[in-house]
Amino acid sequence: MTSINAPALTEQETEAVISQVNQAEKNHVEWLARLHEHIICNGPLPDNVCDKDAYHHCQFGQWFYNETSVVVRNTQCYQELGVIHREMHLAARQLIHSWQKNNKIDVNEYQDFISKQHRLLENLTALRENLNITLMSYDNLTGALRRNPFMMLFEKELSQAKRSDATFCITMMDLDYFKKVNDSYGHLVGDKVLQKTSQTISQGLRTYDSLCRYGGEEFIVLLPDTKLDEAKKVLERVRKNVEEQIVDTVEGQEIQVTISAGMTEVDNNKSLSENIDIADKALYKAKSEGRNRVICL
Repeated sequence: MTSINAPALTEQETEAVISQVNQAEKNHVEWLARLHEHIICNGPLPDNVCDKDAYHHCQFGQWFYNETSVVVRNTQCYQELGVIHREMHLAARQLIHSWQKNNKIDVNEYQDFISKQHRLLENLTALRENLNITLMSYDNLTGALRRNPFMMLFEKELSQAKRSDATFCITMMDLDYFKKVNDSYGHLVGDKVLQKTSQTISQGLRTYDSLCRYGGEEFIVLLPDTKLDEAKKVLERVRKNVEEQIVDTVEGQEIQVTISAGMTEVDNNKSLSENIDIADKALYKAKSEGRNRVICL
């Protein structure tokens, strides 16, 4: 899993996404209350509730189909939530038809409606939990994984490799002379360079590789089920892509940077920290030999 599809949100944007989900749930609960008021107290029907496509017209539906964030749409439970919401509306439509025709509601139809209602709220809770996990797993600036979730992923890969005797690699890398970028252009431009470089690295990795912002301008990559020769080919491609990227400033200046990378084939008999230390030593060797290169140890 690379960071290319991961959210790169500010704290305020993250709060806004969660707030939208909470508001959507509140709108749905209010719609449900109006539906029961109609059945129990003969109150006014919610708008368009008997339409075949009512699930598109309620406030929840307008949010779901027209206003949801890309972050929400990328969650695993988004599509399932849409199916449940549609089924719930169809069950509500049947309830209203039965009530209007017979002035009573079949208990089985009502229980079916309530069951779908519970599933909808459970799915919303799952969506909220999914978002919290996802948003807290990625670095706000670069969209790369944060260190803690990456280390959990690394530990899981290491455990699997010990059981199956599989081979995988890790790579430590950082931007060459990045301090000069910050000193020459300021930290806002430096942030833009980090964002662009993270995207370029992601685009050069495979779909099952994982990129982490390890700290500052330093990144670490996990390459599952990969031998050292193949991993080096992947990172050479990444290195070349970064070398060729151009970052434009608002003043019209063009900035080019390079990366140095240190790689190792993970030793299943060593700890996480020991394997990372080997990759870090390879990175130091890459820098000492002139930078803009990939060194394997």
